[in-house]
Amino acid sequence: MNPALSVIFFTVFSGAGLGLLLVGAVATAAGRIGSPKAVLVVAVILTVAGLLSSTLHLGQPLRAWRAFSQWRTSWLSREGVAAVATLILAMVTWWFPTAEALWLLLGLAAAITLRCTAGIYTSLKTVPEWHNRWVLPVFSGLSISAGGLLWLTITSGPNDLDLSAWAWVVSGVALAWVLKSLYWRWIRSAALPVSAASAIGMPEGTEVKGLFKPHTETNYLMREMGYTAIRRHAEWLRWVALGLGALLPIGLLVLVQAKLLPIWPSLLVASSLMLLGQVAERWLFFAEARHVVQLYYRP
Repeated sequence: MNPALSVIFFTVFSGAGLGLLLVGAVATAAGRIGSPKAVLVVAVILTVAGLLSSTLHLGQPLRAWRAFSQWRTSWLSREGVAAVATLILAMVTWWFPTAEALWLLLGLAAAITLRCTAGIYTSLKTVPEWHNRWVLPVFSGLSISAGGLLWLTITSGPNDLDLSAWAWVVSGVALAWVLKSLYWRWIRSAALPVSAASAIGMPEGTEVKGLFKPHTETNYLMREMGYTAIRRHAEWLRWVALGLGALLPIGLLVLVQAKLLPIWPSLLVASSLMLLGQVAERWLFFAEARHVVQLYYRP
């Protein structure tokens, strides 16, 4: 699939913002309610920025409001409704930043929104790289791990780093990228669920060839669903994503814990690197996706 920068920005930054709200809710339930208003501000800015960028991918951005009407059948519409509900709850929580019940509701709304965002992709049976059991835990894990690192950055003082919070964040980042690595391993061997032979009712394994090309020039389907440029460089881009998103941030966190680097600047750099790594990961998520319509356009 053709990676759209607006959608990449949306899924990474809104995901991080929603993950931050979810981590904030868990931290509040655990009695760690440091800097609640700062957490809310950063989370809302990230979430709103991502949502606004997603409208740039629409053919008619001014009609984006119509997406809210299809919540019974569309994960995209459900995501919009859930995101608005989450932002309203965040504004209410701003006035009562120590209310544990509000934080729990806010965390639940953020989790539902993350589920809806992942559902947009897992519901597409025509794209096997998305329609599988890995996408939801990977997307949720990356969002929550980014939110956890942002939460640690916001709530840590210049000379104060909570060891237990540090351990949870490092574990969360490592687990999220282990899941992503397993996903990459799975798609290396995953075959398309259909073939040109099965499309016309022939036995599997039958060689089917077209006599003529479907089109004499590139069309919309070939541009949007036949993107292949990045696939040739996928392996090293995975290492770039893994390095920026996990290895370097974890390395910085270890050095901070060992008191070899200053706390707050290092955490800020680690958070920025993680988001950059997730941008590379999300680029690959779209670029490596194969739509079954490409069976029609194969040479």
